[in-house]
Amino acid sequence: MEQGQRKQAEETVRAFFAAYLSDCLFDKALSYQDPEVRWIGVGTSGMVTGREAVARTLQEAIRAQPWPCEIVYDSVR
Repeated sequence: MEQGQRKQAEETVRAFFAAYLSDCLFDKALSYQDPEVRWIGVGTSGMVTGREAVARTLQEAIRAQPWPCEIVYDSVR
């Protein structure tokens, strides 16, 4: 991955987590997800595929912890 792509990827990841965890802007957080997103290590099956399935999983997590979080990054690789 070239430096520009890496920087853009890092900014997108940070923006997603800021929208989702810090600002509690669920729709904005989902806008960073590709329609065919595939998350591994989440949900009851350990993998969630597609933006709608990710939305359901994120909503469940928000219900479990409905308050904003502060994110402190040591490093992003």
